[in-house]
Amino acid sequence: MINKVICKVLSNRLKKVLGSVISSNQTAFLGERNIIDGPLILNEVMPWARKKNKKMFAFKIDFEKAYDNVNWKFLISVMEWMGFLSKWCKWIYGILESARAVVLVNGSPTFEFQCHKGLKIHFGKSSLYGVGVDNSELVEMAKVVNCEAGRFPFTYLGVTIGANMNRLANWRFLFDIFEARLSRWKASSLSLAGRVTIIKSVMECIPTYFFSIFKAPAGVIEGLESIMRKFLWGSSEDGRKVHWVSWDKVASPRNRGGLGISKLKETNVALLSKWVWRFKAKTNSLWRRVIAAIHDTKRGWSIVPYNKYIPGINGPDRWVWLGWDVGVLTVKGVKDFLRSNVDYGDSYVFKWCKWVPRKCNLFMWRALLYRIPTMKALSDWKCIHAGSTVLDCVFCGESMETVDHRFCECVVAAKVWHMVQGWCKTDPFFVFKLKDLMDIHERSRKSKEEKEALKGIILIGCWSIWKARNEIKFENASLNINNLLQGIRSIGCIHTLPSDPLSPDFTKEADDMRALLLRGYEVIGALIVGAATYSNVNACGRDAIDTSSR
Repeated sequence: MINKVICKVLSNRLKKVLGSVISSNQTAFLGERNIIDGPLILNEVMPWARKKNKKMFAFKIDFEKAYDNVNWKFLISVMEWMGFLSKWCKWIYGILESARAVVLVNGSPTFEFQCHKGLKIHFGKSSLYGVGVDNSELVEMAKVVNCEAGRFPFTYLGVTIGANMNRLANWRFLFDIFEARLSRWKASSLSLAGRVTIIKSVMECIPTYFFSIFKAPAGVIEGLESIMRKFLWGSSEDGRKVHWVSWDKVASPRNRGGLGISKLKETNVALLSKWVWRFKAKTNSLWRRVIAAIHDTKRGWSIVPYNKYIPGINGPDRWVWLGWDVGVLTVKGVKDFLRSNVDYGDSYVFKWCKWVPRKCNLFMWRALLYRIPTMKALSDWKCIHAGSTVLDCVFCGESMETVDHRFCECVVAAKVWHMVQGWCKTDPFFVFKLKDLMDIHERSRKSKEEKEALKGIILIGCWSIWKARNEIKFENASLNINNLLQGIRSIGCIHTLPSDPLSPDFTKEADDMRALLLRGYEVIGALIVGAATYSNVNACGRDAIDTSSR
């Protein structure tokens, strides 16, 4: 434990001077330097050499176990040469010398031993590449270095070097990665909420590294987003499914009525914009000097307008990003800037409820856009061709099934909302539009927490009504209003409400349940703040409420 504390103290002090003692050629694992600076320099220098008829060799070195096999005496001698005091070097050497390692054999540790190997180049995986030289000369030089003679294009730090990235064929590897990822998560085995999570956490992140250095062709953007769209709506090789909401709407921010999925073109532009910012702000970096020398930037880089001469200002000049994130350019700030001029129209913006399941929020988002597969919607989309009786409501059979009828006009929906009025002790309400139903909590005379709880119960109620409808439609189940109401209570963390609102004990129990509902909301909110997953939130919330009710 003492050794760890000393290591942490020394490492924090060492971070302050690493940038000045390590050569600018080292572009990774240091603050304000980027690991893709190296691939960028290579992709700029090699075309320049071909254009100017220059001859050059590029030696790609593979270090065998470079991290934990550096000779410690060599490391100390380098630090002394850099000017570190002898006391500091003794501290570093003491930490390194005291470290021990063991090997697990069949699960059992062996005796402790100390590592003394030095840095070793793995020539079997190293390669030599030539620009402007004959193949015979390249092979001869490779024999001298004792490595293989490589050919273009090749991969360096995961980035393709020497290829024309304007060609779609050179992006095929990215499509293969997408397809390999999706083979593990079949769209049919995930809910819509699960597919949205996969898109945001996996599919959006996969191309980020490559989009940080290359401008992706329009065909690549369209192809990758096509895969994302098909995955979102459950399409597969077996058949194509209806894409109920346009991609422009889906890829809009939540506060604009979308799901918050990023468009890949915006991501690509935002990531490339960081190079412009770094070129202006970090004038001493190696990659910046290389770009300036190759492209003669006296004429260019007007993409970032500025005034060179401002009278009355003393001190060194510095660049300041005046976008959404004031001070320093960020990817999020550029995305917000690009979206600032987009006309999202006057469409209804659904405000998500934090304490209910994401599947309920996503379902209500679709329902408010009138993009759920009601019989009327399926008929409009030419998905079914049947008589008018087939399009009737499966609950009452008295009217064509539309979104507003399903959740507002149907007698089953009316009974559900009558029960909700009793549970939450709200004033009676009668609505004929789903959007009016979603605004009921705003018009109630309740506190902020009570309004949020009522909104969540309405969301859960709509999702439960749709679930019961599907069970009747596709599983030949019968309507059981008590089971429907019990499902709403279970998801909403209410377990002991009476089934009949007209029972003698209803008034007393409704008062208790009103307080219990608020308690359940507080429990769920506290668990969400604690970064629990929804499944754990729901389970822990029910256990806590069961305990309090007993």
